Amino acid sequence: MAVGIYYIYYLISGIISIILLSLVCIILIRSYLKSKNTSTLYFIISFILIDFWSIVTTIYPILPYDFALIVSNTAICLVYLGFYGLFLFLETINFKNINVYRATYFSVIITIAITLVLTRYGGTLEYIPNFGYIQTPGLIMVLIQGLMLAGILILYLYTIIRIRRLAGNPDERFQANFFTLGVIIMVFGGLFGQPIRILVQNIFAVDFRGFLLLFISIGAVFTAIAYLKNPDVAFNLPFKVRYLMVLSRAGICFYSMAFEESEEINDILVSGMISGITGFMAEALGIKTQLKEIVFADKHIILDLREKIGVFIISDSSSKMLKKALRTFTDYFESTFSKHLDSNDIEHFISAEEGVKKYFKFLMGKWKLNENQSVENEN
Repeated sequence: MAVGIYYIYYLISGIISIILLSLVCIILIRSYLKSKNTSTLYFIISFILIDFWSIVTTIYPILPYDFALIVSNTAICLVYLGFYGLFLFLETINFKNINVYRATYFSVIITIAITLVLTRYGGTLEYIPNFGYIQTPGLIMVLIQGLMLAGILILYLYTIIRIRRLAGNPDERFQANFFTLGVIIMVFGGLFGQPIRILVQNIFAVDFRGFLLLFISIGAVFTAIAYLKNPDVAFNLPFKVRYLMVLSRAGICFYSMAFEESEEINDILVSGMISGITGFMAEALGIKTQLKEIVFADKHIILDLREKIGVFIISDSSSKMLKKALRTFTDYFESTFSKHLDSNDIEHFISAEEGVKKYFKFLMGKWKLNENQSVENEN
């Protein structure tokens, strides 16, 4: 088949998309190898599949009909699986667990879509002069795709709102803005790619069919840049963590950190409460194991009690990630300040803030601002 001029334009856009997506895949893989972050792994899978989609979509228009049909169907199936990977990524960065109902919804929608494609009910392959073959979806497939994309878009919008609300310093606001921009570009491309193509064709007499590829890849790159700016956003909890406190066994507050503004905790009352509960458990109930968590109606107190100190967190809920961070921070505090744990001078523990920033860096908010940044923001 002769290569038409319109396909050349399309090929250029395809090559640009492939390069952009491939570079992001490489960067994401490097990030995953360092962090072993499950959310990053899902993001990588979605990007790899979308990258394959861009490669295959770029190639199939100039193939013979039978090959073009097989390759185009493969491309469509790959991008649907990529959407499922994207769904898993958005779920893991927004919620404590993957929601069974949403997972079922996407699984059913994608299964139906892939079944329609494989049984050739998904659309028809048409030949366009000076371009090649193009896959045109049927009405049912358009509806299925709409349901799929609507679900992804809702999750993206929820992510944008959550990240923008939590962003408390310049880096986090940069991340939120880039994430928002990436989603806007992808949505714009999906909604207006075809009208823009028609407009360009009417004005310049050029049938450029690469707008969707470009918009999707550029938007995906922006969202990836936003994510890579701070991959720890994937660990950011879908509930508020309010307060961290380190107490001596005598009830002296060695160190405290308010993660939320206007949070004031009476350390003496908290210390007395914990001592009273642990004493009651030991004497009245005969429970000798360490108290790990106290659950109230809307608050959780997560504890790590050691020989000389007790560290606890007050939050709206609990998670394995938060408990792990508490445990590692307690290890850090105990080893770093071992010489001062019998002292009543709290000045020794001021530098514990570095440990908080290290082990609780996944918590977004203004608490991360240092004094210089605070002054700059005020000015």
